[in-house]
Amino acid sequence: MKTVYDIMDRTEKSLIKFDQACEEAAVSKFIVAEKRISSVLQCIAGSSILYEFISECLNGFDFKKETASLMRTIDGRLKLAIDVLPRRKRIAYVFSLFYSFDSRQNELLKFIQKYYSSNNVNLEYSEFCKEILLPFKYDIFNELAESDQ
Repeated sequence: MKTVYDIMDRTEKSLIKFDQACEEAAVSKFIVAEKRISSVLQCIAGSSILYEFISECLNGFDFKKETASLMRTIDGRLKLAIDVLPRRKRIAYVFSLFYSFDSRQNELLKFIQKYYSSNNVNLEYSEFCKEILLPFKYDIFNELAESDQ
């Protein structure tokens, strides 16, 4: 018979794997970026707590509509202003963005060159991670922590 500690341990491990996958993606070079983003998505799919939480965030979310509304020109550069979204919508947006890369609906290289152009793909990817991937992880953990209270 499973105890609450078995369930807690499994949940905790899935959150640790998710955290590690995000960190590995953030420190990787662009050449393995798609594989790392896929690993982040696999961690979400393999974790009942993350899967259910992301599903809640995606309820009623329209990725294409949000993308169009978030495009801004800042200092002559095209940017996605995802930081203006409420936290759960940001989570839904980033998850949908990652899914679009993984399912080949969008190309990661074209995306980062469009929004993070610097003539160095590794620097562009690093900026992408600082602005999108790591805040995604923190947003999820903050939401989960707040929902436990």
